[in-house]
Amino acid sequence: MSSLFYPPVSQVEVIKENKQLCQREVKWFINTIIKPELPSLRETLLQCHDLLCSDEKITLPLSSYQSEMIKGTITRQNFKVINLNLNLKNIKSLNGGKKFNIRLNPVDSIVIKQLVDCDEFILKSIKVLDCLVAQDVGENPFSDIMDSLHNLLISISASLNYLKVPNAQYLFPRYRIIASKFQPPMPESIALDFFINDDDLFMEFHELHQIRTWPWSIINQKTGRSFVDELKSIISKDRRRSINTIVDEEKDNIISSLVSASSPSSGSSSASSQSLSAFSSMSSSGGAANSSSISPSYSEPSFTSALSSFFKTSQQKRQTNLKFLEHCVTYELNNHDKCVVMVKKNFEINAGDPLLLSISSKLGSVENNIMKFYKNLVILMEQ
Repeated sequence: MSSLFYPPVSQVEVIKENKQLCQREVKWFINTIIKPELPSLRETLLQCHDLLCSDEKITLPLSSYQSEMIKGTITRQNFKVINLNLNLKNIKSLNGGKKFNIRLNPVDSIVIKQLVDCDEFILKSIKVLDCLVAQDVGENPFSDIMDSLHNLLISISASLNYLKVPNAQYLFPRYRIIASKFQPPMPESIALDFFINDDDLFMEFHELHQIRTWPWSIINQKTGRSFVDELKSIISKDRRRSINTIVDEEKDNIISSLVSASSPSSGSSSASSQSLSAFSSMSSSGGAANSSSISPSYSEPSFTSALSSFFKTSQQKRQTNLKFLEHCVTYELNNHDKCVVMVKKNFEINAGDPLLLSISSKLGSVENNIMKFYKNLVILMEQ
């Protein structure tokens, strides 16, 4: 059974009426459901900003649960670590494995850049929210409201993500805290990272061993890249050739460069020295001052020793090559020189931070509300 409109209504008029009805529903949803909630959401974001910028000092214990290698305390104030007192032991590169104390200088602090980034996106979210409140539904197309909600969701999700996932740009080996901030100055054989992960403050400890094996220790002075960096780049672009073949070819290239640079026919001695410097390892400047520091050294291999590496069995060579490729990284020393290191020991220590957990919970609540508004608005506008 069917019914007809009387008087008859054309299909065009039906479509027009449905469109107007949809627009009225969208307008009602924005004015009645979304807009009244925006001041509360803004207040929550402002609370998150205030908690991050608070001058309250939070002192937390640090302890390596699997061993007694590290014990101490850490104090955070807003975006910075303002106090650090660590007792380390059973680390051979520090004081022969005996107890070793490291403190943060009273006049220095360590900025946790993740928290700075988090706060920047919170402030950005507040600005977007203010624009959304000021928008008049009657004067602006609904698409503008949708865009504002989408931008707000992106900013809040970004701020929350900085409390969940560490940024690799702020971690070893890409980032190093200035050694002079500590008492005594941080040895170059040690690297510390401070970051936020899953709403908690973490410290990661790295004990480093410098690689002196040729050619893995080589740093190209012109590019700042190591032999390992070059190999990884080549291997990522050429998966067809074996690792052994690529490594052997690159070794041959280096030997050819060294031989041609040192031969009489290669030109003046200054030209030779420039060619050699491009493949030289880091000098050991400053290394002797601290026996626990990484003190790079390099001596050009003889032609015989260079050739002897090619007579290893394929399996042995592959294992050796994989070991260096997987575990070696290029690292910047205190004097900004670069060397190749391998991590001997590393572990993370969690210092639960209640304020960060509270901020994350509030941001998560705001994100969920905005997500619901956005999804429901999409459904209404697609009708």
